[in-house]
Order: sequence, then structure tokens, then C-alpha cells
Amino acid sequence: MILIVVAIFVLSGFIYYLLGSNITGVVISSDSGEPIPYASIIIGNTTTQCNSEGEFSRWLPPFTGVITADHPFFDRFVKRLKGFNLNESMLVQINPSSYETIVALCQEQLNYISNFVAKTTTYSYEYPENYDPIAHKNETVYIITPEAQLYSQETSNTKDGDLTIGPRTIVVGSDPKELGKIRISQKNKVPQVYYKGEKTDWITFSSSEDVNFEIAIAGTKDPKDLLEILHSYGETTDFEILHDPGTSFTGKELVACKTFWGPKTALLGKSVSFYFTTNGCWYDIVFEDTGENPVSPPGKYHFSCLDQGEHINVELPIDAIHMTPRELLDMGE
Repeated sequence: MILIVVAIFVLSGFIYYLLGSNITGVVISSDSGEPIPYASIIIGNTTTQCNSEGEFSRWLPPFTGVITADHPFFDRFVKRLKGFNLNESMLVQINPSSYETIVALCQEQLNYISNFVAKTTTYSYEYPENYDPIAHKNETVYIITPEAQLYSQETSNTKDGDLTIGPRTIVVGSDPKELGKIRISQKNKVPQVYYKGEKTDWITFSSSEDVNFEIAIAGTKDPKDLLEILHSYGETTDFEILHDPGTSFTGKELVACKTFWGPKTALLGKSVSFYFTTNGCWYDIVFEDTGENPVSPPGKYHFSCLDQGEHINVELPIDAIHMTPRELLDMGE
């Protein structure tokens, strides 16, 4: 009888081992000790996501030896499960990433995707004597697909911040590897250009109407290079998680952190905040200068990747007037 009981006990333990078990835990910052919201936990071949308090609970498959924790603002955590007491809640401590690492992650995402909506927004401030302050605002929007690209500019130089729609350019069939230029593609496809200026309705022309047609798109740059300027500042000295960062314009929850340079540095008053959706996609980067260092005036700059995915498209104007590039230049546009 005793042997039967022992056999049942051993067998049940073996079955329990084969079926796996459930584990719980919390992911925290090794720097501040605060919980990290929406970190990804990978055990075996499956991934689960922490909640807004950094907590997770998931099934532990049998024969699993490693746990991995990922978050866009923190270094990847990889550790053997052997060192944890799996009967208690696990404490996973992860280290904040460097400023340059987070910028590089955003740049890598931008280089990888082919359908996206990006926008740069610049705010600068003017304080004329005996007049109300004036906020200058400039927006450049990029809608990029493999087939067509839309470039749009809007500006404001009024104290009320009213935006004025500037030039808009749609390029179809240009070389997708050089998004800041209009040029014949490697497949010798002739680009078709649609243009709307401040003085004109939509105009269309083909690059075959000009010899050696290759021009930079006025006022814009290759959207793949939008973040290059952020690499020039070097490492920040301070890091903090931003709480309640809000949602994207499509209603997705965001996670955010702020990196900045301390009071004893030449970059006093400058900070960079990063906003990601909870699935790890870059959404917005905000560079802000408070003007504490008198060498640089106050200002704010947004580098945004507002949307991405195959559903993005560029709608072509159906009523565009045909012109040659020379006729367009003669109009002073």
C-alpha cells in the first residue's frame, strides 16, 4: 500500500513537471526600483506582456531554462530560471538603456518599415519689445509608401498659431531608396510628380520632360534621415520614466521616458523625451530647450512616426493640370 502511494505521488509530480506550472513576477528598473509598464516577457517560444504596474503571470512550459525581458527604454534582460524560486513572485530588474541606444532603435525601426506617416514639428519663440510673444511653428509631413510619397509643409508665424498650408508634393515611381529626391528609379521607371503651391492648384508633370531630371524636394529631407541630428548630442546624464503619457492619435496607449543633461553640462536645459506604443513601436520624440543656457534660444522639436502599416496610402489628385517643370519655374513657384 505504501509503495502504491509513493508511486502515485512520484507519478503526479512527474505529470505536473511535464505539464509545466504557472509563474508570476514583476519587472522593475534597477536604477529607480519603480515598476516598468508593458515590458515583454519571453519564456520558451511564447511572449506575454506586463500590465501597467509591471506585473506578469504566465504558464511555464516544461524544460524551459531561460527568461527574457524586453522594453524599448531598457537593456534586454536574459537570465537562467535556475536562479529563481519559482514558487514565489519573480523580481526581474532591468537596466535603463542609454540615450544613443534608444535613438538608434527608433532609427532602425524607421529604416525597416516601408509604409509610414512621419512628421517633424518645430516651435520657436520670439519676444519683440513692446509686443506680444510670437510662436513660430513649422510642420513637415511625410506619407511614405513603396509606390508614392507625399510631402507637405505648413507654417505659422502668428501669435494665435494659425497654420498656413505651404507646398505639397506627391511623387510616384521615384527611386524609393532616395526619398528626399525625385529621380528615375533603378528600374528606369519615370517618376510622375504632382505639385500644389501657395499660388497654384494641383499641377502634374513627368520627369521625362526635363533632361537629367534629379532634384531635391524643396524644404524637406530624406525622411529616413530625420533622426540624424539627435545622434550629435552625445550621452545624456539623467533618465526617468514618464507616468500617464497619454495615447496616440489613434487611441493606442503609450509608454514614455525622458532623458536630459544635468546642470553642470554645456547642454543645460535640453531634454529628449521618447514615446512608444505599448507594442514597442516608436511614436514621438520631443527635443526641448528651455533656454536656461543663454547660448541657445528656447524651442521644441517633435520627430513623430504617427502611423505605420500596409493600410497607409497616398491619394492622387484627379484634377491636376499638366505643366512642364520649366513652366512651373516661370510661375515663380
